[in-house]
Amino acid sequence: MSRMPNVGLANAMRRAVCLNSGLAARVRQLAQEDGVSLSCTHVDVKRWLDGVKPRPATARFIAEALSRKAGVTFSLDDIGFAGVVTPETLEQSLAHGGGISDVGSRLLGLTRRDLADDPVALQSVVVPDAWGESLIAWLLSRPEPLPARAGATPSVGRWDVEAIRATTELFANMGFQFGGGHARSALVQYYNREVIPMLSGKFTEPVGRSLYSAAAEITELVAWTAYDLGRHGLAQRYFLQGLRLAQAAGDRMMGGLLLADMSHQANYLGRHDQAIQLARAAQEGCRNVATATPMALFFAMEARAHAGNGDEAGCVRALFEAERHFSRRNVDDDPSWVSYFDSAELASEGAH
Repeated sequence: MSRMPNVGLANAMRRAVCLNSGLAARVRQLAQEDGVSLSCTHVDVKRWLDGVKPRPATARFIAEALSRKAGVTFSLDDIGFAGVVTPETLEQSLAHGGGISDVGSRLLGLTRRDLADDPVALQSVVVPDAWGESLIAWLLSRPEPLPARAGATPSVGRWDVEAIRATTELFANMGFQFGGGHARSALVQYYNREVIPMLSGKFTEPVGRSLYSAAAEITELVAWTAYDLGRHGLAQRYFLQGLRLAQAAGDRMMGGLLLADMSHQANYLGRHDQAIQLARAAQEGCRNVATATPMALFFAMEARAHAGNGDEAGCVRALFEAERHFSRRNVDDDPSWVSYFDSAELASEGAH
């Protein structure tokens, strides 16, 4: 896809008497002042000048850096980046941190836009940096206490959690049979009205852990239905919030699955190095915790990414590990969500 050079940014840089390397340094400094670690070089500035759009937060740093240098105020529109601004709910849904109540509010805002067919949500872009930030946060996470729920509503019990799992299985089977986009609006409606409110409900600790795990699983399914329709920015945001739910649940295998999903997406989008990192994070985070079949899946995702990179040796090593784990599987030990990953599926991954 051809891009138009960013004339607004070029003009602003001339007015500020700011070279590519100078702008990069000033953007890094501003990000650091804001507590953000941002990798930015003259190469990134050249890409922005060529028409590549940065993340919204980065665009704001660019405008501020040029404003300080020139002594005048440059708006995002002045520097050609008005179109990268996204609603706050979409930006927040890229975040991994915060309490579990934050996840519920992020998902509520995201699903409302999704159900309204909001073009800003449906056409939102993938933010590659968010993958790296989330995998590190997940790998370094520790068990966390559940918040007190004394006066909360609704009241959630074990059967409510079982209902979520049964509904997830129903929609997943329809997806396998008819495609990921089939009945998607009904799935998102159920998720928005029934599942998300429970995250702020009243429950015992065991029920709460099970609830977050079940919520992570249905969030993963919602993400995949967006992925299957080519709505990659939307899918990424669901995957990331699903990972945070899995973390709160203490469900390492579900977290590994979501990282493997993101690896699949990164590989599909040509981000092969990040796909490798995501798959390896799933492996490392689930070592000595996951059963054999999910581990085989995680290594298969790494093999996919090596193949995308043209690394034959790396692909063979990862496939060998996938087959080694798969040979030790006991389906009775596996979580239900990995039941589809049989010998035919592993052979299909080898073909990829």
